[in-house]
Amino acid sequence: MAQTKKKRKPSHYVILLLLLAASTFFVFQVVKEVRITLSLRENISEYESELKSLKAEKAKFEDQKSKLNNEEYIVNYARGKYNLTKGDGEQVFKLPED
Repeated sequence: MAQTKKKRKPSHYVILLLLLAASTFFVFQVVKEVRITLSLRENISEYESELKSLKAEKAKFEDQKSKLNNEEYIVNYARGKYNLTKGDGEQVFKLPED
Protein backbone atom coordinates (compact mmCIF):
# COMPACT_ATOMS: atom_id res chain seq x y z
CA MET A 1 0.00 0.00 0.00
CA ALA A 2 1.51 3.17 -1.02
CA GLN A 3 0.65 6.28 0.83
CA THR A 4 0.14 9.28 -1.23
CA LYS A 5 1.43 12.45 0.28
CA LYS A 6 -0.37 15.57 -0.59
CA LYS A 7 1.92 18.45 -1.04
CA ARG A 8 0.50 21.80 -0.25
CA LYS A 9 1.17 24.57 -2.55
CA PRO A 10 3.22 27.47 -1.22
CA SER A 11 0.28 29.78 -1.86
CA HIS A 12 -1.69 27.94 0.87
CA TYR A 13 1.00 28.83 3.42
CA VAL A 14 0.94 32.44 2.35
CA ILE A 15 -2.83 32.60 2.67
CA LEU A 16 -2.66 30.91 6.06
CA LEU A 17 0.01 33.33 7.22
CA LEU A 18 -2.02 36.32 6.01
CA LEU A 19 -5.13 35.06 7.80
CA LEU A 20 -3.15 34.53 11.00
CA ALA A 21 -1.68 38.03 10.76
CA ALA A 22 -5.09 39.58 10.09
CA SER A 23 -6.75 37.74 12.98
CA THR A 24 -3.91 38.77 15.33
CA PHE A 25 -4.31 42.38 14.22
CA PHE A 26 -8.07 42.30 14.87
CA VAL A 27 -7.64 40.70 18.29
CA PHE A 28 -5.21 43.45 19.31
CA GLN A 29 -7.64 46.08 18.01
CA VAL A 30 -10.47 44.59 20.07
CA VAL A 31 -8.29 44.52 23.19
CA LYS A 32 -7.31 48.14 22.58
CA GLU A 33 -10.96 49.17 22.22
CA VAL A 34 -11.90 47.33 25.43
CA ARG A 35 -9.15 49.15 27.34
CA ILE A 36 -10.33 52.50 25.97
CA THR A 37 -13.92 51.69 26.90
CA LEU A 38 -12.97 50.78 30.46
CA SER A 39 -10.93 53.96 30.79
CA LEU A 40 -13.84 56.06 29.52
CA ARG A 41 -16.26 54.39 31.93
CA GLU A 42 -13.90 55.19 34.81
CA ASN A 43 -13.72 58.81 33.65
CA ILE A 44 -17.50 58.98 33.42
CA SER A 45 -17.93 57.73 36.98
CA GLU A 46 -15.39 60.31 38.22
CA TYR A 47 -17.17 63.10 36.36
CA GLU A 48 -20.55 61.97 37.65
CA SER A 49 -19.34 62.12 41.25
CA GLU A 50 -17.83 65.56 40.60
CA LEU A 51 -21.11 66.68 39.03
CA LYS A 52 -23.02 65.46 42.08
CA SER A 53 -20.80 67.43 44.45
CA LEU A 54 -21.05 70.53 42.24
CA LYS A 55 -24.85 70.27 42.22
CA ALA A 56 -24.85 70.06 46.03
CA GLU A 57 -22.57 73.10 46.20
CA LYS A 58 -24.81 74.97 43.77
CA ALA A 59 -27.87 74.19 45.91
CA LYS A 60 -26.01 75.48 48.98
CA PHE A 61 -25.13 78.71 47.16
CA GLU A 62 -28.68 79.12 45.88
CA ASP A 63 -29.95 78.76 49.45
CA GLN A 64 -27.41 81.31 50.68
CA LYS A 65 -28.38 83.66 47.85
CA SER A 66 -32.05 83.48 48.79
CA LYS A 67 -31.17 84.15 52.44
CA LEU A 68 -29.04 87.15 51.50
CA ASN A 69 -32.03 88.68 49.72
CA ASN A 70 -33.82 88.77 53.10
CA GLU A 71 -32.91 91.96 55.00
CA GLU A 72 -33.76 90.46 58.40
CA TYR A 73 -31.35 87.60 57.81
CA ILE A 74 -28.56 90.03 56.85
CA VAL A 75 -29.10 92.05 60.04
CA ASN A 76 -29.08 88.94 62.23
CA TYR A 77 -26.02 87.55 60.44
CA ALA A 78 -24.08 90.80 60.85
CA ARG A 79 -25.04 91.07 64.51
CA GLY A 80 -23.95 87.51 65.22
CA LYS A 81 -20.80 87.48 63.14
CA TYR A 82 -19.43 90.95 63.84
CA ASN A 83 -20.96 91.59 67.29
CA LEU A 84 -22.94 94.60 66.04
CA THR A 85 -25.61 96.21 68.17
CA LYS A 86 -28.84 97.99 67.35
CA GLY A 87 -27.48 101.20 68.82
CA ASP A 88 -30.02 101.66 71.62
CA GLY A 89 -27.69 100.77 74.49
CA GLU A 90 -27.67 97.08 73.75
CA GLN A 91 -24.59 95.26 75.05
CA VAL A 92 -23.01 92.21 73.42
CA PHE A 93 -21.33 89.54 75.53
CA LYS A 94 -19.16 86.97 73.85
CA LEU A 95 -19.41 83.59 75.54
CA PRO A 96 -16.57 81.10 75.32
CA GLU A 97 -17.12 78.21 72.98
CA ASP A 98 -16.55 74.74 74.37
